Amino acid sequence: QAMLNLVRNAIESVAGQNGRAVIIRGRSISTDQYELAVEDTGPGITPEAWSLTLHPSMNNALDGRGLGLSVTRTILKNHGSDLAVGPSGVDGAGFRFSLARVAESGVRT
Repeated sequence: QAMLNLVRNAIESVAGQNGRAVIIRGRSISTDQYELAVEDTGPGITPEAWSLTLHPSMNNALDGRGLGLSVTRTILKNHGSDLAVGPSGVDGAGFRFSLARVAESGVRT
């Protein structure tokens, strides 16, 4: 659900723009953590607005980016993670979080 919310917000952010892109990245950041990121080529978020973007009262803020972000952050916190927001590597907004890696058998590695 967290990824779905982030991807939906990214798609909404780039709607109607030329050269639009939504990028989903995943990478190991340690032997027991995996990072996921959703980035877009939308208008981005100013540094002053980053903390406000995740505030529960900011629904539909910043061209719709507020929708679901506080819920997404709550979901991630319930899984031992948090949502980080900042600029993307493609001049838009970027959202990142990490989760514990789990072996295929379901036992944490």
